[in-house]
Amino acid sequence: MKKPTLKQAKEALQTAWGNVAAQGMEFGKVCYEWKTKLGNDRILPLYRKLGIVPNIAEWWVEKYANSIGLKKLRKERHPHRAETDSFEGIRARALQMLREGYAAMLRKEEDSPRDLQAAKDWAFARLKGKDLEITLSPVIDAEAMPVVVSHHA
Repeated sequence: MKKPTLKQAKEALQTAWGNVAAQGMEFGKVCYEWKTKLGNDRILPLYRKLGIVPNIAEWWVEKYANSIGLKKLRKERHPHRAETDSFEGIRARALQMLREGYAAMLRKEEDSPRDLQAAKDWAFARLKGKDLEITLSPVIDAEAMPVVVSHHA
């Protein structure tokens, strides 16, 4: 198969442009096919050279593409919003806060270590998305920061 030439594109586009009022979708189809073959860099100057308004040609290209099931990508309506690909960053910070807060509360000795451990296990399970009954353990989590508990008399 021969590589498409500008002459072929010119002939096809001129014919389609002449029929645009009667057969707009056919014009859109021809423009779509040549745009696909030549790319924007080559087709847009050709439109101008032939007296075809590029915006009108692109409108018909989009209309044709939609008719065959292709959708034009649209820009995000809220570009100022930060993208949140996942919850992982937030989850990691929350887990770190739990570790540090747990250690600080143990040092205060205001609550029972067993109650603090149960609360920590519950919070970790919720953040990790695990079943609470399975993740509760009587052993202090290995991820917890080391804590030195001193007893004052």
